[in-house]
Amino acid sequence: MSINYWRVNGEDDEAGGLYDVVKTVGIRFNRQEEPFLVAIDADEVVGGAAVAQYDADGEWIFSVVVLPKYQGRGVGSELIRRVVDAARREDVKKVVGDVVNDHLRPYLKRLGFRDIPGTRLVELTL
Repeated sequence: MSINYWRVNGEDDEAGGLYDVVKTVGIRFNRQEEPFLVAIDADEVVGGAAVAQYDADGEWIFSVVVLPKYQGRGVGSELIRRVVDAARREDVKKVVGDVVNDHLRPYLKRLGFRDIPGTRLVELTL
């Protein structure tokens, strides 16, 4: 397995046609404003991370999705790492993750995220 990761922003579709195929992993995004990352194995989109500005203070919120057959192989970890690295480069102070599957919470906590009480969100202060 050789996974390639692409960052796509606005109309700059580096990987060619990803806006049409990224929906296969359930990523929702605003094509004009929100950058997203995709993981590709051969010609198949196997995961992705959508990123958006979360609030006026410049916090980012992200959502990561990985196809079931690729889960547990480090794809999600790499996508999260790349989101956090990009946030640091942009001087973002905090990233917030939307956790749909609670079984991921312990994993995200090991990466340094903490729960936001009363929500399904986690945050990492940079």
